[in-house]
Amino acid sequence: MSKKILVVDDDHDSAEMIAEFLRLQGYLASFAVDGQGAVASARELVPDIALLDITLPDMSGYELAQRLRLEPALPRLVLIALTGWSGPEHEAKAREAGFDHHMVKPVDFTKLQRLLDG
Repeated sequence: MSKKILVVDDDHDSAEMIAEFLRLQGYLASFAVDGQGAVASARELVPDIALLDITLPDMSGYELAQRLRLEPALPRLVLIALTGWSGPEHEAKAREAGFDHHMVKPVDFTKLQRLLDG
């Protein structure tokens, strides 16, 4: 069975491009462009993995990660921060918010593929 992946980025084109890349790799991928849409999509899709931008229009990616961690249907959800913010302080903040991994934009698709396969 293919892994289900939710991509969340306020840049519609970016979210759609990443989701399409994932579909071409055989994953079941969908995307959302804000936090509320992401929560609704996660409840419907029940993804295995979520790639979350940190800067969203209605809540931060950190807040979204915390909300998704509270969803009873998502106990094994792997959260990957996908952000323009780099450095140890941002990686630590992501871990504190519940992220499993931290990736800096632009997306390195080779590194992303390794994370998804790992």
